[in-house]
Amino acid sequence: MLTLIIGDKQFSSWSMRASIILRERKIPYREIIAGLDWPIKFTKNGIIPIKDKDDYDLPKEPASGCGCQITQLLNIDDTQLIENSIVEHLPRVPILIDPETGAVICDVLAISEYLEENFKDYPSLLSDDIVKRSDIRVFSSHIHADLLPLMSGMSYANSFRKNNQKEIPNDALEQLKETLV
Repeated sequence: MLTLIIGDKQFSSWSMRASIILRERKIPYREIIAGLDWPIKFTKNGIIPIKDKDDYDLPKEPASGCGCQITQLLNIDDTQLIENSIVEHLPRVPILIDPETGAVICDVLAISEYLEENFKDYPSLLSDDIVKRSDIRVFSSHIHADLLPLMSGMSYANSFRKNNQKEIPNDALEQLKETLV
């Protein structure tokens, strides 16, 4: 059975997207939640917010997005496939592990492509029409890679903060206007 390692869906829209893809395609999988570098961590006492740099063994380089500690990922991976995979160099959720093929994938678009190629007996989220499929892939890639000011300035996680909510930067507002026109 597939394993999907995700972060808290409230703070990781990438994790939520991968879960939605698998659910909508009706592909059986199990889900494991990993602690994110920001803004929470899992402890024996539950989930607590990260307040200080030393509060959670943060990597030397600042992590952004949905980063995780590789040591944590290796500890929760009962398949032992993360070790020596690309995830050791890019410890980001979501991570899809397929023990049947040995695939370890840590990008939501790559996960989607992998599922399209290898799970053809399950419902597809793409069109049967080759042109429409290409359009969907191009638009998904655009959203995924080209809207960085919008994604960081109006982040999914920021929308859930009650205190210390960040102001939306001008470049994010400009990109929002361009996108909506």
